[in-house]
Amino acid sequence: MLIAESCKLTSARQPNASTLVAASAFVFKDGEKRSDYERALPDLMDYYSTIRRIGDVPFHVEEAARLKLEWWIVQRERQSHDSGDLVTALANWPRKSIRCPPAAFTNIRSIALKP
Repeated sequence: MLIAESCKLTSARQPNASTLVAASAFVFKDGEKRSDYERALPDLMDYYSTIRRIGDVPFHVEEAARLKLEWWIVQRERQSHDSGDLVTALANWPRKSIRCPPAAFTNIRSIALKP
């Protein structure tokens, strides 16, 4: 998990954070439009708040949550977006929110374009 590695989380602390991100994913999966998907944002913010609190890498919690949600939305609605939109959304999350070095996501295009 990129966020866990980037923030140097111990495996003992990851399960609690994983429960929070799973909650947001369940809210998101039931959505049909952007306003539905945005209901997952509070759980994503709780997730990133937890990661920030237990990790050792400073980052902006709200920005990380919003960028992650945007990635999910573009991926869900990929038929109405250019393929470059998904690559951009996927790349923006680690680069802008948790400040991952570019080497950490060199295969981002192949990841984003998987069916």
